[in-house]
Amino acid sequence: MFQSPPAFAHSLDGAVPGSSTWSWEVPTGHVSWSAGIEALFGLPDGGFDGTFEAYLALIHPEDRAYFQAVIARTIAGEDDYVMSHRVSWPDGSVHWIDGRGHLERDGEGRPLRLSGIVWTAEARKLADAKVTHLRRVEAVAAAVRKELLRVRDESTAFAHACRIAVEHGHFHAAWIGLVDANGQVKVVARAGALDGYLDEAAIASDLSLGGRGPVGLSLRGGEAVVINDVERDEVFVPWREPALRRGLRGCGALPLRRAGRVVGVMVIYAAEENRFDIDQVRLFSGLADDIGFELDAIDETERRRAAEQALRESEERYRALVEQASDAIFLLDPQGTFVEVNAATCTMTGFARDEIIGRGIGALFESSAQAAGPLVLRAAQDGVAPLDRRLVRKDGDFVDIEISAVELADGRVQAYARDVTARKVVQQRLIVADRLASLGRLAAGVAHEINNPLTYISLSLERIERCADGDDGAELGHIRSAATDARDGVDRVRGIVRSLGTLSRQEDGPVGAVDLRSIVEGAVRLAENRLRHRARVVAQFESSRLVRGSELRLGQVFVNLVVNAADAFEEARFEKNELLVRTRDEGDHVVVIVRDNGVGIAPENLGRIFDPFFTTKPVGEGTGLGLAICHAIVSAFDGRIDVDSRPGEGTTFRVSLPAEVRTRSSERRVSPRCARARRILVVDDEPRLAARLAASLAHHDVTVAASGEEALEILSRGNYECILCDLMMPGVSGIALHAALVRAGRGQERRMILMTGGAFDAEAKAFVARGVVPILDKPFSVEECELAIAALCEREESSSGIVAS
Repeated sequence: MFQSPPAFAHSLDGAVPGSSTWSWEVPTGHVSWSAGIEALFGLPDGGFDGTFEAYLALIHPEDRAYFQAVIARTIAGEDDYVMSHRVSWPDGSVHWIDGRGHLERDGEGRPLRLSGIVWTAEARKLADAKVTHLRRVEAVAAAVRKELLRVRDESTAFAHACRIAVEHGHFHAAWIGLVDANGQVKVVARAGALDGYLDEAAIASDLSLGGRGPVGLSLRGGEAVVINDVERDEVFVPWREPALRRGLRGCGALPLRRAGRVVGVMVIYAAEENRFDIDQVRLFSGLADDIGFELDAIDETERRRAAEQALRESEERYRALVEQASDAIFLLDPQGTFVEVNAATCTMTGFARDEIIGRGIGALFESSAQAAGPLVLRAAQDGVAPLDRRLVRKDGDFVDIEISAVELADGRVQAYARDVTARKVVQQRLIVADRLASLGRLAAGVAHEINNPLTYISLSLERIERCADGDDGAELGHIRSAATDARDGVDRVRGIVRSLGTLSRQEDGPVGAVDLRSIVEGAVRLAENRLRHRARVVAQFESSRLVRGSELRLGQVFVNLVVNAADAFEEARFEKNELLVRTRDEGDHVVVIVRDNGVGIAPENLGRIFDPFFTTKPVGEGTGLGLAICHAIVSAFDGRIDVDSRPGEGTTFRVSLPAEVRTRSSERRVSPRCARARRILVVDDEPRLAARLAASLAHHDVTVAASGEEALEILSRGNYECILCDLMMPGVSGIALHAALVRAGRGQERRMILMTGGAFDAEAKAFVARGVVPILDKPFSVEECELAIAALCEREESSSGIVAS
């Protein structure tokens, strides 16, 4: 039988961070271990003698036979093994270790050396446990919702909810209590091993709405209250001793609402600590809302039954209740065609009742959601969570709704739709508020970053003026150098202003293929002044692929991450501080890594880092929304954001987004002097800008108009191959000029390029959004202007074959 432990050969040492390798010479029985093995067993340095017996003694008693069997099976004939087992630390705690190994044999097949590696599996086990718990909670929520849709009796619904939480969710116990007229909680349903706990702890009989425990706090505040460690949480002191005797280690209290008012609470107990994380609380909170919705539905049913009894017309009374409902309620046949609708459905859709009846449900949703009909039917059969969809009203407006359904005995489907547009608006306002907060944090630094290049632009231009006056005797090379410096400063200011303009927009802009590299570069540029005196920035852009998303929203994500990294550095360690920003391809995703070697995040805070309103910054320096919004934005684009951090070593954020098929393409470059001379009209109410632009395009036949009115006069006398026009001008603006040319019917509007500094009114925003005219953002270079002119002229010539005279 095997007498000593195996391990990996020295070439594998350190293959897994925090691992230890070991090797067993089979013929001699000699065993060797690499350094660091004590850390895996909770032993002090030098506390492990390296023998197999010592290793075996540290393995959890229930796993020793399994461990020996794996080694024996490897010796007997298998060359490789993989195992996972527990070890018992001296402090009594139990930890998981993973291991794998390989057996070398001689020419006759006899074993020579067994080599292996062992490493901690704690993170994997914790992640597996979290996924398991979350799946159980999802199963609980789905099962309860299905029961709620099926039963229409309050006490039965409560009993099912408690039973399912215990049986499907593997929770220790659950109970539901309603607040009576005296402000006390009356238990109406329970499940699990409570063993008289509610009576002994006097929770149900003595608790008023002013209570300070989790139940009282949940009732009073109307929010979920979680106690993840009953033994140590001060809130639980009055109930701690009887709870611990019954094995209750965690507690979650969820408020129940009826007609929007908190009327009770559902309490769930766990037999282990830290059972309730943010995802589970979110699911349970949604479940509590569903139970509250069921209470409202039961109330509505009771009112319907009373009306039926009073008027003896059950069907008409039910219809009256449905008609009075604020939510849209409608009946579908098995094919998803509307059979009956209530008044709220007509209000929500904008269609009259006879216009909806007979339509398929898919016809009321935007094209990307045409599958809504089959999904609603399937949801009714499976009892899944409500679906989020966007409905198209008769007038073309959109309504964001949450829709749920239940299948009736005859195969038809009764569905409920709730308008959640206001909720979406609030979410969008939170995103904009965080975006503006980021701009506020960057404002001083951006001003500094603009003032620096403006200073050397001014100095360079001053020197060029002196050279032109012959005051300093400079040669042409000095003039060229000063001009180059000025051009570089303009480019820097332009990049900062464009990044700032992108981040400051209120609207999200279109969703499509965006250049992730330019977005990340813009974020670093905006935060440059904040970083300059804190750390060295290392940029590694290894991916040229595009991703699907919104330039504005993704810009918000990376500005947040870069600014947070800047705040993590201690200025006194500037020579050691480093911020790495890297993009790379990983399969069908593009990954952005933002890594700092700053102060790091405490382990107890790491699990809450994406929670809304959670922040470790002092009051006034953080809203706690930034990372939560980053998580929401990345998830909305089917991406993933992860964080890894160690105190004193730094933090790494990893953002993964699905890649588009296309990649960054190099722009087509046209040498200005090689481009064919064209007849161009420049229209701008800023005389110096118009004059400089005309001078820069001097190799073309350029005419300048100082206003829209003058431009109309000039265009009435002849045609131009290109019209470069300012968007915002007094009197006849660029938009008004375009409209006038459309009315003239000569096609000259197709030759317009609108120049803009980015300050739009509502009319200009709508016009630009239509995309009917090419836009040239100020400030622009001569080359960018030439490219825009060439592209427009080539397009017009290829489509019409007309050359202006």
